[in-house]
Amino acid sequence: MQKKSAVPSKRVKVLGVILVCLLVSFFGGWFGGFVRNNNPGLFNGSDTETARQIVTEEGQLISSIASEVGPSVVSIDVISESPGQTFFGAQSVQQTSAGTGFIISEDGY
Repeated sequence: MQKKSAVPSKRVKVLGVILVCLLVSFFGGWFGGFVRNNNPGLFNGSDTETARQIVTEEGQLISSIASEVGPSVVSIDVISESPGQTFFGAQSVQQTSAGTGFIISEDGY
């Protein structure tokens, strides 16, 4: 006759952990709904309206800054050619580079 060990198998442990996670998730959601329904003053529409107003004001601020400094922002695209050695012999090698920057003073520096 085989002796059964009192230590639970790995499968039982995994199922137990899954069951605990499901129960915690269910009761956490239930508790959140309970708190929300019994305290309507916690989550009122004025908070949403205040957040919307802040986002709108910040968007307008960013837009005004961009329109003010926009003319000083520059984009630089450079294509250079240099003699080089390729598999097929001596040929002109073309390199493309790009960058951005901004102008600090009126004379272009």
